[in-house]
Amino acid sequence: MCGIVGILDPGREQWPERPFDLDLMRHRGPDDRGQWTTPGLALGHLRLAILDLSEAGHQPFLSEDGRHALVFNGEIYNYRELRTELMAAGHRFHTATDTEVLLVALRQWGEAALPRLWGMFAFALWDTREKSLLLARDRFGEKPLYFHRDGARLCFASELKMLLGLLREKPAMDPVQLDRYLHHGYIPEPGCLLQGIEKVPPGGLLKIPLGKTPEVRRWWHFNFQPDGGGDPIDRLDAALAGAAERCLRSDVPVGISLSGGLDSSALAVLASKKHSREVSAISIGYPGEPDNDESVYARSLAAELGMPFKRVLIEPQDCLDGFARMVRAMDEPVGDVAAFAYHQVARASREHAMPVLLSGIGGDELFWGYTWVQQAVQLSQKKRAEQGTALAGLLSALGGRLANLKPGRQLARNHSTPAFIKDALAAMRAGGQLHLDEPRWYPFDELQNYFNESALVTSRLYSSSMAEVISPATRMQAWGLDAVADDDLPAAVLRLLFDGWLGGNCLLLGDRLSMDWSVELRLPLLEAGLVETVAGLSPLRDGYSAEPKALFKEVLRRHLPSEVIDRPKRGFSPPSVDWTRRLYDRHAGDLAGGRVAATGYFEPRALAALIHGVRESNRNLNFIYRLLVLEIWMREVLN
Repeated sequence: MCGIVGILDPGREQWPERPFDLDLMRHRGPDDRGQWTTPGLALGHLRLAILDLSEAGHQPFLSEDGRHALVFNGEIYNYRELRTELMAAGHRFHTATDTEVLLVALRQWGEAALPRLWGMFAFALWDTREKSLLLARDRFGEKPLYFHRDGARLCFASELKMLLGLLREKPAMDPVQLDRYLHHGYIPEPGCLLQGIEKVPPGGLLKIPLGKTPEVRRWWHFNFQPDGGGDPIDRLDAALAGAAERCLRSDVPVGISLSGGLDSSALAVLASKKHSREVSAISIGYPGEPDNDESVYARSLAAELGMPFKRVLIEPQDCLDGFARMVRAMDEPVGDVAAFAYHQVARASREHAMPVLLSGIGGDELFWGYTWVQQAVQLSQKKRAEQGTALAGLLSALGGRLANLKPGRQLARNHSTPAFIKDALAAMRAGGQLHLDEPRWYPFDELQNYFNESALVTSRLYSSSMAEVISPATRMQAWGLDAVADDDLPAAVLRLLFDGWLGGNCLLLGDRLSMDWSVELRLPLLEAGLVETVAGLSPLRDGYSAEPKALFKEVLRRHLPSEVIDRPKRGFSPPSVDWTRRLYDRHAGDLAGGRVAATGYFEPRALAALIHGVRESNRNLNFIYRLLVLEIWMREVLN
């Protein structure tokens, strides 16, 4: 795990001896650093040494013939298998690094090497003969890669803070992306809050040939494949074991972030079978908050597996004192209170000398773990079947509005309301969510309560100039609601989930907050070999109509006791109300007269009323947290 940076400037012949201030990303690579220049290009790299700890892993990494230069961030989990294949093709290797395997694979197969890479990565490859630059990113976007184009000049970096230091002018905020952040609590991939800042898309590449137009495209999309046959439980079981084995390859100690929930417990069992006591477990605890604390379950499982166990206690004061550092480490604003747990478990991993940490992130997304995502597929299928007449659209929209009026909501919540009335109200709400009057608008994000609550707040909060920018058409395009109009609705809905919640929230927090402590976070449940298996399992393709994570649970019954599998999911469940109120008490004054208020995107009286209203109740507390994160982010990152 590392940090990369570069400037492509075709007309430039001379560079300073050290063109980059690599201290801006030193947390991403404390073990080594390097810079390399050639006419038209400068590359920089920071190394966190995980495989082959010798100086042989120094980057930028140059080919023997001097034709190619590579800077690489990430891990290629199947590097051993690729190395064997490449050696059979006649290639020699001089290091034990996955970096050299990546370079040789790209020289051997070109862009066709990308689907062969099972890992997390972001890299830049320079071809001195063709004068071309290739930037690429892994399937789900676990590793970040920002870039900015200014005429023929292009800058790129692993972190936004690093990239901003390379720009000639300070970028302005993008109001459309701001609207997305305030509704979601994150910005779906590959968006960015700042104008002119782009990202290589997840599973995407940017190719810049000499004298030709740069090309940005995706080399991978998630699609379900034809069923490969065989017992699906056996196939998934073997794929999980293979993913765990490959993700445990390391020349430094490895830990597991163990919550006591299903996904991390599965990883702990698989890891213990491979490495026994060489792997340690780290769990989060909240003193005085037993309803939010799963570390007791984690400790019990670790003891059963004979796995060393570390418990990390997070006090409210820790959150207050570490808030600014955490937000700065995020690189982009993410309004998820669980970020504190991400940050602190990574800190503990580094303090206990474990530079590699496994996490169960991705299990819910890959295995249909969210009921609202399952519902999105079902409603999309219903929309496709019923869409057609104008009358149907009118009745659907009317029914949805009636069901969502205050009397309808009260009836739905009242325990004495007859079941047939509740069912009718639910059907009316579902009909309203079909948007039959808008052919391209398929139900997705508005199935989540927090999303709709945010929509109500912003409808009153935005200034007139902001409201003019955020038209219904812009919102539909920005939220991706029309993107599920696809022949394969289940795959299309999962792609929205991967680019949205998974990429914009979970993977961003996982990478940035672990790297802030120089820890490499690995996600075995998103390992490419496992994903390829999942894509060919019919029971998983149709999992949107079954119990959440049904097949995954069936496999894990071979390895875990029923009480672990059937325990209600909680994951990182911090005492968010208490923490947010404490943050509000400390920063509300800053918010009322700070950077957010000065953007001009909010109506001053409405913003003041929103901030003041939280003093009286917890209403809109989640939205206030997003504003607090935005305020601190503007101060810490934009300066």
